[in-house]
Amino acid sequence: MLRQVRGRVSKGTVLTARIGGAMSESDAPSGLPFSGPPELTLPVLLNALRVGAHDPRIAHLHLRIDALACGWAKVFEMRRHLDYFRASGKGITVFMETGGPKEFFLGMGFALYVAPEGGLGLRGFAASGSYVGGVLEKIGVAPQVERIGKYKSAGDQLARRDMAPAQREVINSLLGETHNTWTKSVCEAIGISESELAAFVDRSPWEMNEYVEAGLITGICYESDVEDQLKIRFGKGPFKKEEEVVKQPLNSVDVRRYVRRNTEKMVGIGGGKKIAVIRAVGAITSGKNGSSPVTGNTLGSESLVELIRKVRDDKRYVACLLRCDSPGGSALASDIMWSELKKLAAVKPVLASQSDVAASGGYYISMACEIIAEPLTITGSVGVVTVKPSLGELYRKIGYTKENISVGSKYAELLVDDRPFTEEESEYYRDGAMQAYKKFVNKAAQSRGKTYEEMHAVAQGRVWTGLQAKQQGLVDYLGGIGRGVEILKEKAKLGADEYVRLDVVRNPVSLAARLGLKSASTQARHEASVMASLRQPLALAEVDASLGGLSPLTRFVVDATLAPLSQNFGFWTNRMPALETILRTLLRDA
Repeated sequence: MLRQVRGRVSKGTVLTARIGGAMSESDAPSGLPFSGPPELTLPVLLNALRVGAHDPRIAHLHLRIDALACGWAKVFEMRRHLDYFRASGKGITVFMETGGPKEFFLGMGFALYVAPEGGLGLRGFAASGSYVGGVLEKIGVAPQVERIGKYKSAGDQLARRDMAPAQREVINSLLGETHNTWTKSVCEAIGISESELAAFVDRSPWEMNEYVEAGLITGICYESDVEDQLKIRFGKGPFKKEEEVVKQPLNSVDVRRYVRRNTEKMVGIGGGKKIAVIRAVGAITSGKNGSSPVTGNTLGSESLVELIRKVRDDKRYVACLLRCDSPGGSALASDIMWSELKKLAAVKPVLASQSDVAASGGYYISMACEIIAEPLTITGSVGVVTVKPSLGELYRKIGYTKENISVGSKYAELLVDDRPFTEEESEYYRDGAMQAYKKFVNKAAQSRGKTYEEMHAVAQGRVWTGLQAKQQGLVDYLGGIGRGVEILKEKAKLGADEYVRLDVVRNPVSLAARLGLKSASTQARHEASVMASLRQPLALAEVDASLGGLSPLTRFVVDATLAPLSQNFGFWTNRMPALETILRTLLRDA
């Protein structure tokens, strides 16, 4: 009741949002009853736009765009929801200080203003590869990597000092597809020809006046000037003169506060039928969900299986949308989740909606059902890689020694961390990776209605854009969440105009997690699950959504390297955050 009193929205309110950064797919914890607004994640923003479009009290949207660190799939999803908001007859104003192709793509076609001393950098598209073999050598870590598949370059950042030809081929293909898709979308939204846009981008002018003259932006001003115009247009109260109106605060509500206190049901658009939404976000490991400063969120097989079974057994859900944003991880954990999703798909319609990255293990779990991807989703990467970090040199540098004793088999010491493989161990390890690859390809072929040879031709660890994957028969549809809901409604035999409720299914969240705290036992479980995953073949993508920076495998290996250090040196446990910070800085600067 207190929330509703505090959260009242009056007629003529301007909905405001400041977006930037990674725009996580995770739902922000609700926090304590009197805590501040949640983090602005993608689900929070999309929900606010969807509800605000139908809310008669919301008159306009003012959007501030900062630098985006997410992939193109999230940009497409946000853009689609902005178009949905505008289709309700309400206007959208956008302001940015600086921006590139992603930021411009999000704001194009609306009332878009840029700061006088800011600027847009529409200078084409570029990607980079970084290689940390020299850095790992300095700290005494020798990674031993076995990759199955011509394009499985996931270990290159750990071992090579330059870009492999196969990886260069893939990156060029991804960049070309991104450029073509961006160009066509901009031309449709702005109403200029591709040749005119190409000529403009080739010149890359510094002066924002040229952007105005070309019709790419609306004007040049400060954000306060935009807000003053909104006050005049939507100002409330008895004031008649503009100079008096602009002195008053803008009648606005931030999307984070708005979405906490205003639901679809409250604005009269709730439906009777429910579609469950399961979010599969982060690197895949065995065990429970977790997180670390190196890898970010991790997706635990036990946690996801728990949600899948809950949806399967709950008769209130007529279908399920699996929202996947994962570069992969443990092949074993991926297979366990794939199996449970297959069982769910046998009794209810299930559709995997792929976000920025749903590759390797992320694709593995998606292929349990039909798949919808954005045109620029990073997907595919059907392949495996095995990694064993050899920490012997690191131990020597810090004066730490280990002695291994084994019986029963010549492979008993296969996974010891203080020495590299012997020749026999290396061959044995590679055989295991090859078996895992063949199983992955076989299951992918069966899921997609292909022969092993047909799937192998498009597998071999290669990543594809969603559009390319559709052409290769790796995904079924192109689109986002809205299109996915339409498909599920059809499969569930619901009317096209029937409104359904999207119900996000969550694992229980402890009070400590709500407060952002992590217990020692939780940290220990995370370290154990990462170490266990690294002992098995990995299904990890070789690129992230930005096509640059550290690969998911590199981050995974760093996390797994820190885990045994923490366990072997108990007195270092409290210093691990500092060590993680140092390693992340070294890797970022490599």
